Amino acid sequence: MLEGTAALLRDPKLIIQTESVRRLANRMDRFIKKHGPAINILMEMAVQKGTPKTTNSLESKNALFKPFSLIAKSFRLQTASNFFAGVALMENFDVKSRGVHQGTSAIQRAEINLDDLGAADFFSAVALEKSQISPFALTL
Repeated sequence: MLEGTAALLRDPKLIIQTESVRRLANRMDRFIKKHGPAINILMEMAVQKGTPKTTNSLESKNALFKPFSLIAKSFRLQTASNFFAGVALMENFDVKSRGVHQGTSAIQRAEINLDDLGAADFFSAVALEKSQISPFALTL
């Protein structure tokens, strides 16, 4: 559908080819190139396994990683890779406060036995001392 819409935008018989229309078509092409494979997999899974037919998960992850992406641009490739691995690990331990997965983390939903990994929480997984900052201290 997205590729068809982009093709329709480029058809001068249907749409007057203004600069803004050409820019929109180009942006759609970039979006399709970047996210098309992931969207196709989501749609296939929806048909085959009954998963939700939404890209909210993809959009949410992009929104989560955007600030980190801006920070990581100043890192060397290996450092940035380690940084994103840490962010992904932190996200896996994050207990959701709302939505379908409220009260659980990705680790729990995947039924990963943390005793097998030797890490009870994010801090022990990355060999850090537990944070001394409390939610109370952050709201002062």
